Amino acid sequence: MPPAGDQDDGPEIGDDDLDAAFNRGVEARRAGMPRKASPAEWRGEGFEPLMDAWVRGWTETEAP
Repeated sequence: MPPAGDQDDGPEIGDDDLDAAFNRGVEARRAGMPRKASPAEWRGEGFEPLMDAWVRGWTETEAP
């Protein structure tokens, strides 16, 4: 068992990461990608904020 404070609580996600995820969602929508084509690397536990930002970018952008 790791010492207290050494536990891995998932990735550190900052505002820049969230902005980049949102922009990836925008670009995906503009490229005509379906919503289910969200980044596979963000489908695991701990990546929910990035996935949420991607979905917001995708849904808040008009289809081409």
